Amino acid sequence: MQNHPQQAAHSAIAPTKSFTINAAHTLTIKSPLVPQFEKRGLKHPITQRQASLMAEAYCVAGQWQAATDCFEQLITGSASFPSEHLLMRAVEIAQKAARLNEAFSWQKQLAFSKPFEATVWLKLAQLAEDTDQLDVAKTYYQRTIKRDDECLEAWFGLGVVSEKQEAYDTAKLYYEALLAINPDWLPALNNWAGCCMQLGCYDEAQEGFSRVLNLMPQYPKAILGLGITLDFSGQHRSACVYYGQYLRLKPVSSHSEFVRERLNELEAERFTASSVAKR
Repeated sequence: MQNHPQQAAHSAIAPTKSFTINAAHTLTIKSPLVPQFEKRGLKHPITQRQASLMAEAYCVAGQWQAATDCFEQLITGSASFPSEHLLMRAVEIAQKAARLNEAFSWQKQLAFSKPFEATVWLKLAQLAEDTDQLDVAKTYYQRTIKRDDECLEAWFGLGVVSEKQEAYDTAKLYYEALLAINPDWLPALNNWAGCCMQLGCYDEAQEGFSRVLNLMPQYPKAILGLGITLDFSGQHRSACVYYGQYLRLKPVSSHSEFVRERLNELEAERFTASSVAKR
């Protein structure tokens, strides 16, 4: 396993100490905080509580990889089912360490220990999506909705996952279900308009993006979406206006190069057409 850069920087100078949790599990601590624990009189074997304190010490030091290692050993070394608090904290720190597979595994344990809580299933669905388990994510978003049918994040997650799977008609329906609960939820309204555009429903898409901009005039995604919609529907002069507005707001973004090139193409075409008309 690769060391976190901050952890690696400490390892060359930090004191090292191994603490036994039980016969099968040992925590090897490499941190300037080790002497502080030794001063407190830690003995072997240490308790789960003391090991948990070490994990938290790593968190205070911002050593998320080392903290996650501690939580992993705490969970696997537990004689009984890990506590809800331990699992929740382990998931939080594993996410900070970008160890999403472990976070998903621990959140799954938490979900099955709290099967009726929508928020637990929502987080599990989001972690499944983050680890590219899209069908699994849809299942868990649906379980969330069974427990709370007005959970906007779950309806939105179903829409986003469906878009990733290029099922734009299905995604559109999920966004419509969300918008029936909250008509002004901008990310859903914007994505709904995007699905309309992907499906070739340009009038609906234009209406959706325009509505977003009525609610938030400087919303870059809607400005870009409206520009593309107008471009696709042949309204090139109007498309140029929105492309230009987008570039003023987002001169550097993942879409800027495409927008700049397309804007130049349209302006060149308009100049050529104008020159021909004058002859």
